[in-house]
Amino acid sequence: MDLITDADEEWALRQLDTLVARKAKAAIAYASARSLLAQATELLPPDPWGGCCEETFALFLALSECEYLVGAFQSADELFDLLLANGRSVLDRASVYRLPGAGVRRLPGRG
Repeated sequence: MDLITDADEEWALRQLDTLVARKAKAAIAYASARSLLAQATELLPPDPWGGCCEETFALFLALSECEYLVGAFQSADELFDLLLANGRSVLDRASVYRLPGAGVRRLPGRG
């Protein structure tokens, strides 16, 4: 990643990683999707929640689901918390609660 310094190139690679990760996830290749999504998060700008919040949210949402699906529950939990803290709407937070592993335990008034 250090070889890419142009913001447009970073954006293009991030989009490509995300696209390929979606295809890998659809093919039940969760570990590959997780790796690609993690790489895409490394290509986010310095303040991703300020400038490209929707893209950042979608990227971390997909990554958190893959983390859960490969059994990295602690990492998935940390991402769930990050998403809930940075979600800008009730719909954003609802999309986190619908993920496997994020549901009942995180509902207000529960555990």
